Amino acid sequence: MAPRTTGEIARRDPPPAAATISDDELWKRALYYHRDGEFDKALQNYQALLAKDEMNARVRNHLGLLYRDKGLLDEAVREFRRAINVDPRYVQAHNNLGVVLLSQGNADAAAAQFRTALELDPRDVGAIINRSIAERTLGRRESAK
Repeated sequence: MAPRTTGEIARRDPPPAAATISDDELWKRALYYHRDGEFDKALQNYQALLAKDEMNARVRNHLGLLYRDKGLLDEAVREFRRAINVDPRYVQAHNNLGVVLLSQGNADAAAAQFRTALELDPRDVGAIINRSIAERTLGRRESAK
């Protein structure tokens, strides 16, 4: 079973072009283009949001997901860490960072992120499953159960 990342990416119709775009509209566009696999357009919208507020943990988390989807794992790790620096209680960012660390072969660090996510939200199903995968990868079968 492969680890799962979490986020809010949902398919939406593209919004109409507008001269002045609100943050909500930029967010919708970023999610739309991300979901459709249009990396450059999604990146532009995420960056426009960060230009307005570089301390937006949700945007940083989704930018990390975008980089992960493109196989840019070091960049993904950087963005997930930035999201966590902004909001240390952001469960999804901890989970997503763990997934990328696990895919990079760093199961110990991944397991630590999943444990942190579960300390923050003990019922987070993604973090529960992912922690089990990390523990199994580390050969800790009893802990994985």
